[in-house]
Amino acid sequence: MNIREKYTLEIGKVQGLIEQLQKGQIRERDDVPGIPYARTLGDELAAAFEVLLRKIETDARGDIQIAADHIEH
Repeated sequence: MNIREKYTLEIGKVQGLIEQLQKGQIRERDDVPGIPYARTLGDELAAAFEVLLRKIETDARGDIQIAADHIEH
């Protein structure tokens, strides 16, 4: 399993946060419930990226692997 497959859920989380920023979907522009403030989005992006890096550094199992194990058992 390559890194993109192993960490597909974590990568997807980071990509989703990046897409929200790219689309300008931040509460400062759209005062809509469910759309995060830019600060919140930045904090979530930083945290998600740190989790992914920590997993890669320690060769930890990816969330998709853990989910697959639960489905199989």
